[in-house]
Amino acid sequence: MKKMTNNSTKGTATEVKVFFDLSPVDDWPPFASEYLWATPLKDDLYKINNVPFFADDVSYSDVVRAKSLGSRLTYLEVVFPSKNTTLRVFCFDANKRERFLDILEKYKCIYEGAYDQEYIVANLDISVLDKIEVELLSLEELEVFEYEFSCLRRSEE
Repeated sequence: MKKMTNNSTKGTATEVKVFFDLSPVDDWPPFASEYLWATPLKDDLYKINNVPFFADDVSYSDVVRAKSLGSRLTYLEVVFPSKNTTLRVFCFDANKRERFLDILEKYKCIYEGAYDQEYIVANLDISVLDKIEVELLSLEELEVFEYEFSCLRRSEE
């Protein structure tokens, strides 16, 4: 498995938490904000070090701008996008979930799970995105799971 080792509960000594305000609709996501671990770069720039569960339009390794608001660092914008895409997946059947995880592992994607692994977020390098999408579409047609891209980036043509 290529699970993230730096999950949302513990950062390294050099990492900081960058908070992302969320806008729940129908109680989803179940939180008003999410924090991501990040490495301070310079001034108000930070490199994101984990896959976001709920924040939109941001991916692993993006360089973002954040500023201190009260006692927390709050996300403002992506300054330098990475070559990554963020995928969210809901799969309630453990056997079917393994088929999906096999795809992620085949392409060496990193991922994290929550809610008894029924909700998975994955980081996809844009170089393998098209291949993964073909496999995802075939599994979705078989009603294996539901998915969405919370940050979709494609390779430059």
